[in-house]
Amino acid sequence: MIPLHAFERRRQRLAPPRVFWRRFGIFAGIASFAMLVWVGIGTVLFHAEIERGNWYDALSNAALIASGMGPAPDLRVSTDLGKVLESLYALFSGFVLLAAAGVAASPIVHRVFHHFHVDDTGD
Repeated sequence: MIPLHAFERRRQRLAPPRVFWRRFGIFAGIASFAMLVWVGIGTVLFHAEIERGNWYDALSNAALIASGMGPAPDLRVSTDLGKVLESLYALFSGFVLLAAAGVAASPIVHRVFHHFHVDDTGD
């Protein structure tokens, strides 16, 4: 397992494609796991604390909000507490989605930046 901070330094060569794709897979897996946990939290929140509906509706609502699409039109929250919690979940979902996208994209961004800073005078 490679450490998460094991990107190449400025004077080092560009990592081979095998290393890059492995690193990208690890970071994409971390981002996917974070989103999965966040949708799981939303599902439990919508099922247990807000509407006490069925699990499928709770999962659908949590996934739609976490993806940035908004709540499903036919699954509106009716209680005041539900509306507050749904709003807070939607606000934090934006942060979690952006953080997960940043984590998943970091190996790609690093490789592009590193490509332009590699010293070409070496062998």
